[in-house]
Amino acid sequence: MNLLTSESQSTSSSLTPTSAQTTSTVSEEVQTSSSSAQVFSSTMMSTTHDYGLCYSSACANNGTCVSSSNQHVCRCDIDHTGTLCESSINQCNSNPCQHHSTCIDRFGYYECICPSGYSGTNCENEINTCLSIPCQNGATCSHSFDFYSCKCKEKYTGYNCETEITICLSDPCANGGECSLVGGNRFLPPSGYRCDCAPGYKSTLCEEVMTSCNDKPCRSGGSCNPTATRFTCACPSGFTGLYCETNIDDCPSPDPCINGKCNDLIDAFSCNCTPGYTGVHCETEINECESSPCSTKDAKSTCLNLINQFGCVCGPDFTGQLCMNVVAQAENLIKSNGALSSVSTAGDDNNTLAVASTVSDALIFVAASLSVEERTSFSWTLDEMVDWCTYEGQDCDMKGHFASFNDPTMGNCYTFNSVSSTRDFKAIQAGEKGGLSMMMKVNQSQYASWTDVAGIRVFLHDKRELVYPESVSITVTPGTASSAVIARSETLRLGQPYGNCTDNKADVPSYYFTGPYMQEDNVQRVCGCMNPYYPIPSGKQACTLDGRKCVQKFDDEHADPNTWNCNCPMPCNQVDYLAGASRTDFRKNPTQCSTEQNATLRNNCIELFQHNRILIHVYYANIISIRFEEEELYPIMKLLSDTGGNIGLLYGISVITVIEFFFTVVMAIYYGTTNQTL
Repeated sequence: MNLLTSESQSTSSSLTPTSAQTTSTVSEEVQTSSSSAQVFSSTMMSTTHDYGLCYSSACANNGTCVSSSNQHVCRCDIDHTGTLCESSINQCNSNPCQHHSTCIDRFGYYECICPSGYSGTNCENEINTCLSIPCQNGATCSHSFDFYSCKCKEKYTGYNCETEITICLSDPCANGGECSLVGGNRFLPPSGYRCDCAPGYKSTLCEEVMTSCNDKPCRSGGSCNPTATRFTCACPSGFTGLYCETNIDDCPSPDPCINGKCNDLIDAFSCNCTPGYTGVHCETEINECESSPCSTKDAKSTCLNLINQFGCVCGPDFTGQLCMNVVAQAENLIKSNGALSSVSTAGDDNNTLAVASTVSDALIFVAASLSVEERTSFSWTLDEMVDWCTYEGQDCDMKGHFASFNDPTMGNCYTFNSVSSTRDFKAIQAGEKGGLSMMMKVNQSQYASWTDVAGIRVFLHDKRELVYPESVSITVTPGTASSAVIARSETLRLGQPYGNCTDNKADVPSYYFTGPYMQEDNVQRVCGCMNPYYPIPSGKQACTLDGRKCVQKFDDEHADPNTWNCNCPMPCNQVDYLAGASRTDFRKNPTQCSTEQNATLRNNCIELFQHNRILIHVYYANIISIRFEEEELYPIMKLLSDTGGNIGLLYGISVITVIEFFFTVVMAIYYGTTNQTL
């Protein structure tokens, strides 16, 4: 997640189940965007510049002339373009301002004048007026566009509930009467008070004692019977007391509700059952497996009846939350004309299926030969990977806040806070409560047998960059609660003539991901296809099993990046993220597993909830950022000026010295031959 300056910043985290080759990507926007670290090697190529042609150039609008060979180029400032920097750039042409805001063209940038209720660089954020916590004294704040309202607690009033109502503080009601306020609203104080008298008392301030049945002293439907001195009350069933004011507690002791709580009624009781139980006394556990939810397609599945939920243990032929997805069996892959029937000839050994790493590598090429739709159907869905998700304590919108893509190596990938998300997330506070939290499902029992580990890889990257298996990441394992604590740094580099950097992808002819893209172009040139292990640009074809041997041979022959003839400029503006990871183990006996289940079901439950669950927290430790910026310590024009002055001074001294020496020699010869005296 971009994770922090005093502005807000953005981060993206990709989550990848390593064993299932599925990836889930997460990004959190904090107010600038984040970017993944550069992982490719490159050979930087330097060039020399001849500034002589620039003396006759006509770069307009303070453009800088740079000459090379027999031509010169005008380097324009941020507000101009064209061969001679003659054209002004209208920063508002791309219509960046949202929500009907007004765009103002500035020098090198634009400014959005936001309408009421919106903020942000592009007026993209709806202002939450409750974030400043304006409501006082425990009041509840409600937000709507650019205003808020406060729902005050009892005894407080005012727009922000700032005024305490003191009318009842003097206890005006006598004999235990209860004082309550009358009139008023959140803008105006109450107009008065009233006294709700205790049983047996009456009048405005409850100061008078009830003496006859005319005062209607009996409550709860009791009958009043006059006596010689006063009266008595005959109470209905379920009530007692001098005035029938007390409801008899009908909940016996011990509590009759076995798996619930007793609720006292009038002359009766009821049981409020714990979720997962039913019956008059909550004695019956609800069987969530009664409808056979796991057996719709998989007859070999087992349904685990848990408390208020169920879990499916799938047979060998199916997978998924409800065992609905068909698993491709090994015998079908290696049979004649199967997807892996030629895998033994694709590698260097004759027993490819016996080598786990070779099988895993070969499957990448098999997956690359399938359509995106086919690959997507073989991998996990978002619902199958995520139990729940929250950002800043609020539930995620699993459809709107995640974007998906499919990769031959990592499978289905889900990106939180991507460029296509329905909301642009901003980090407004540090710590776990200000970040992203997810409970992920690993489903180890459904993994292929050639993997010996299971877990999730968390990628932290810019939302505009793609991730691939070699991207910087951390790995978390099942049965743990893991935290990724992020720090952000920004590097600003100088471009030509001081260095080789660019922020324009168009400056690099074949750029399509942050990695060894130039090397992949060479794979395309030699093999006629591209390695499916890395992102592939539009219009190019991934290598299938037939091309796997060519790709491996090329990679072996060009393993040293120093031999690559590549010009790979670094970005002029680069944001990097450092993440520290920590983890703790889950408790050994999850509360979801009932102690009433038999040993087999209990062990299955523990495996389902402990061995296949991962809790992930991604957040900033501090809302700060470190910036590294290159500066021009000795400008080119100063160098040229100093060099010219020094050469001129040296040249002038040298000419005078030569002339004086020549004059002395001539005069000596002249006077020597003429015998004249000086």
